[in-house]
This record gives sequence, structure tokens and C-alpha cells, in this order.
Amino acid sequence: MKEKHIPIEIDTSKEERPKILFIGNGCYYNPNFDWSEVIFNYVDNPIVKGLSKHVPNTIKVLPADMNKESHKKRLSRAFKNYEYLNNSKLMKLIDSGGFDTILTTNYTYDIECDIDNNFDKIVNKTKKYARTSANRLDQKYLIKTHNAIKNCFQDKRTINIWHVHGELRNSNSIILSHDAYGGLVGKITQYINESQNNYVDNKIKFNSWIDYFIFADVYIVGFSYDYSEFDLWWLLNKRFRTKNRGKMVFYQLPTDEIKIERMNLIAQFDVITKSMGYGDGSKDYSSFYLDVYKDILNEISI
Repeated sequence: MKEKHIPIEIDTSKEERPKILFIGNGCYYNPNFDWSEVIFNYVDNPIVKGLSKHVPNTIKVLPADMNKESHKKRLSRAFKNYEYLNNSKLMKLIDSGGFDTILTTNYTYDIECDIDNNFDKIVNKTKKYARTSANRLDQKYLIKTHNAIKNCFQDKRTINIWHVHGELRNSNSIILSHDAYGGLVGKITQYINESQNNYVDNKIKFNSWIDYFIFADVYIVGFSYDYSEFDLWWLLNKRFRTKNRGKMVFYQLPTDEIKIERMNLIAQFDVITKSMGYGDGSKDYSSFYLDVYKDILNEISI
């Protein structure tokens, strides 16, 4: 179903910025589902399966693009064993914090199912909005498309969920390969260039997840910010070069040297990085996320 969305307009010199959760698949960790298997099953190529873990997944899936097998069929095989999980603690954070906009890199619908027990993972309830000329674009890149879900909380407000890398019901929207990430960077650049009139002085018009990423106060949870996600690194740099940018907080459990190094790099882009006092090599994810949720509530109440 398509609905025209009325963009939110904020004067950041007078009004509080929107507070946004950016959620990765770490918030829905499933011990019975290995995300590396998604890549292996998608490509189904013994040579690729033997590649080192240091080779970016975005490169590993490129050979599949040359395969005659359909993209939709490969995705179906890759996610055939996926089981939807619930995260009651995350939902409590969304409820208590009053969040009504969520950005996620997840292709799946764990968040929607958590918010609305009746959410249908198959029937398309996606609400799309854009200029007529942009509707076709959003079949491939979900720049102006989100799921508007009535929540199960007491206030029954609508929560908008933006799948920035696509969603499973629309196989064409899935951003998985290096080629697809490159195309997305092009569309992000195009959107920003065409939206300059929406960024006048302190007045910001939020018409896409891109606007929220740059100008809202964003709390990143369960997302490792892997170097292969070069679209979001590009956007992080764009945000850094924008004077009227919002606050960004990145939460990361420092399980290894690579993540520690990445946190140090991200901090150079005017991002607050938090490990919540957990030491190097810690893998107590359960306690870490509990502390993160508490910290976010403290942050937004200041």
C-alpha cells in the first residue's frame, strides 16, 4: 500500500532534534543462525566458500551476479533457515525512550514483529512515499521507503522503520554485493544534491533515512560498522562535513583489536564511542546490551 508521507520539519535552533535508533543484527543474535552462511548459501560456490574471512563479503557475492540463477532464488536459499527472534529489552527501550523512528541494516523483520505481533512478514504492508518520478527508484534503493508499524505499546503510536539496505519482501532492494553498495552511494549522493532546499539555515526537512542519519541524534546499537559497509562510511564522512549535523553515539563491545581500532577511527568523525567500560576481548554481549539500553535512556533524558 502506498501512502503520501508528510515530512517532519525541524528548526534545530529552536526545537529538539529527532532521536533515532540505528539497529544492526547484533541486537537479534541467533546462535542457531550464522550470518556468514548467508553469503555462502547465496553464492553456492566452493571456491568462494574457501576464501579467507578477510575478503569482504561484498566481494564474495560478486561471482553470483554473473550466475543465471535468479537473485530472488539465491536469497530464498540463503535465508531458508532464518528464525525470527524477539528482544523484549530492546522493545522496552523503544517504548520508554519514546523512539518513533528506527534505522536498520537488517533485511529481516524482527523489529516489526516485536513491535506488532500481527505483522505479516509475507503480505506487503510497506508504506511508500516519494515524488512520482522516484517511485520506480525506490523499487531498487529504499531511499524514501519505510514500514509504518502501529506498536503494541500503550500509546499506540506509529513507529517508522527504515531498512537502509533493503528488505526481504522486495528482493531487488537487497544491498549485498560490492556493485549494489556502489549503486547505493550514487543514489545517496543524488538524493543529497537534490535536497539542498530542504537544508536551509537551521530548518531541516526529514524526508528520508539519509536526513535522519545526518541531522538527527543517532544511537547506533548492534552494528559493527564493518569496512565493507562503505556506503555508511561515505555517509559518515558526509555527516562530518555538515555543519548542522546531529549528535551520534556508537556502542561497541571491544571483542578484538579490529573493533577497538574501528572505534578509534569512528571517533575521528565527531562520533561519541562507548564500550560501557567493558575490557578488551570481553564477549559478555547480554550484559553489554543491558548497559547500553540503560545508557541510551540516560542520554535522551538529559
